Amino acid sequence: MNLFRVQVVALAVLVLTLAGCGGYGKGRLKKDQPPVAMVAVTPSSGTVPLAVTASTAGSSDPDGTIVATSINFGDGTIVNAASASHTYSAAGSFTVTTIVTDSLGLSSSATAAVTATAASSSASGGTGSGGTSDQPPVAQLAVTPTSGVAPLPVTASTSGSSDPDGTISASSIDFGDGTVVNAASASHTYSAAGTFTVTAKVTDNAGLSSTATATVTVTASSGNGGSGGTWQAPIGIPTPSFGVNEVAPTPPSPWSSAVPGYYYVDTTGTYGSCSDGNANGYPASGKARCTVPSTLGAGSYVEVHGTQNYNLYFTWSGNSSAWVANTSGPVWVRGASYSARPTLRVWGTNSSTYVIIENVNFAARNTSDNQYGLGFEQGANNHHLVLRNSEVSGGNTSNSISSNGSAIGIGDWSYNSGSNVVHDIVVDNVNVHDIGPMNPTADVDWHCVSINGMANHVWVTHSSFARCSGDSIQLEAQDGYKTNIHHIYFGKNTSTSNRQSGGWVKNAQDVIFSQNEADTFASNSGGPGTCYGGQYDHDYVWFLFNACHNSTIGFDMASSNGSADNIYMIGNRLWHIVAGGFDPYNASAFVIRSATHTYVVNNSVYDYVGGIATPANASYVTAVNNVFQYRNNSGGYEWYDEGGVTWTLSNNVFYNNGASLATTTPWSTCANCKNQNPLFVSTSTPDLHVQSGSPAIDAGILSAVYAAFQNRYGISINVDADGTARPQGSAWDMGAYEFH
Repeated sequence: MNLFRVQVVALAVLVLTLAGCGGYGKGRLKKDQPPVAMVAVTPSSGTVPLAVTASTAGSSDPDGTIVATSINFGDGTIVNAASASHTYSAAGSFTVTTIVTDSLGLSSSATAAVTATAASSSASGGTGSGGTSDQPPVAQLAVTPTSGVAPLPVTASTSGSSDPDGTISASSIDFGDGTVVNAASASHTYSAAGTFTVTAKVTDNAGLSSTATATVTVTASSGNGGSGGTWQAPIGIPTPSFGVNEVAPTPPSPWSSAVPGYYYVDTTGTYGSCSDGNANGYPASGKARCTVPSTLGAGSYVEVHGTQNYNLYFTWSGNSSAWVANTSGPVWVRGASYSARPTLRVWGTNSSTYVIIENVNFAARNTSDNQYGLGFEQGANNHHLVLRNSEVSGGNTSNSISSNGSAIGIGDWSYNSGSNVVHDIVVDNVNVHDIGPMNPTADVDWHCVSINGMANHVWVTHSSFARCSGDSIQLEAQDGYKTNIHHIYFGKNTSTSNRQSGGWVKNAQDVIFSQNEADTFASNSGGPGTCYGGQYDHDYVWFLFNACHNSTIGFDMASSNGSADNIYMIGNRLWHIVAGGFDPYNASAFVIRSATHTYVVNNSVYDYVGGIATPANASYVTAVNNVFQYRNNSGGYEWYDEGGVTWTLSNNVFYNNGASLATTTPWSTCANCKNQNPLFVSTSTPDLHVQSGSPAIDAGILSAVYAAFQNRYGISINVDADGTARPQGSAWDMGAYEFH
């Protein structure tokens, strides 16, 4: 439902657009040039134990950005980072290989040689009880992601660490900011900007240790830089051409008089009374404006302080040229910093282009307030609009609220034809929370973000969504108009404790959810408790490398009008999918009751009430390369149907911790499937990487879904959930992660 008359609740994220409609078409992307890899290793020779540092500084991409880097030290140690330290414990000649991958999936490598010379026998690591020299363990560390905007959540794993002549008995991860976790894997959030060295230490049963390091770079979410150059593309999602790398202009210094193109708005009283009689305003006694101008031209810069307690519908006309004050470039409207963000009510577009809004907070005035938020609405000319580094703090949580709305609205429910299309929108690094009632007395939908009507090329990324009465994002054109909403990208967001879901698709196509995390969705009056899903008429919807946990349903393909098709769930991780009992419609890791063709490929699932449930209306279901362990309900099934489904089941692991499996078709239906312990690294954390000896290693196949994605979008997704290239061994591994 669209709030955009006035009921727009916005938790700001940036709106970013591509230059030119369809600018990332398949033909253009296939012309992408690969990156240029460089590696420097210091020192390149010495006596063991030899400590070296490898760096890929200087690597570049001629027509894009580098999004993933790995360093292979040639002795079994691989670190997914742009720089890393490592100690060689054995003599030999080693080839250090770095691989860099750009935003369109192309890669290149560079190598360097290291020679480690044997030390004297007196310098050996130690002796066991029989006098035999013991060898230290080999540490491996993977950190994802390695850069981003604060607050930055990361995951570190020592999966793949090994000991050549014993076992690893202890592991610790030092995140470099005072946080140390004694575990083989851990998650941590960096709240402050800086460069941090993550150090993993593994100790073997003889007491010998080794370490591996990776570097994490955290950029402040405030200040003139905005997102400015820190944006990382989620896997499979292209980088927008506008709005994420731009740096805000520097205001005049000293700003002691009116300057054309610059506007100073301040209602705090710091400079006395404000007046809109001050055409531009500047920070001096009696010289500030009170309100933000509703009309602005290219090259405008507006700095806002205090509270803007009114509804603003604006026409701001920037352009794509370089920013020159009062002459050219985008329109900037911003708080001076994230910590000094002003409080706003309802803002909406009339006809606006090339606008960046940042460092602001859209907030409700009280628990019953329906009048707050941001709307990038359809109109004759609304495109290249960005909201970033901001907050939408709802607070309209009164259960007596009976209206529908959304914090951030994109498009307009009333438009389903014609030329009124909103496009090239970016919402980035926005914290949206407490939107609408959680226990309403009426059927109420208040979404964090809604996309309606006619909209395309929309990015919602690097944002957090919590306690929204509806979904984190809902897409809905009207019935029969699914092509009106397309190329929607939802990536690297977190969602928790919404009343409905972490993301829902109705009547849209070419939608990509990538590298998001959703948790704590329980059955309630708003829905069954789903991490992600969709219904009605949706086509080419891709759920890539997401995480879902502590919820009732992982992925829910609900009711259809009969034309839903091509739904892909690839590389996702699910754990603690729990309910009071198995329900094929409302409680399972994957519920598929619509769509002609659905693909469940390379997912890892632990602790589930049911595996893959297809109770009705699903025609063809392909389940390949998945790993399932531990069904927590005796009445559930590993796979379930009620007839009418054509299954393609192949190369999966189903293991119920030694208990019997339950399926509605014979086990022989699943070709090359295994009932064996997958050997996840940890089921308590959990860490769904696999250990050496797992039956999932080199036991998968190359599914056609990967070529289908590349052929449609020109981007390779032949990677695992860490971004590691597949395969690492002689064949693809089952599950979300490659063993390496």
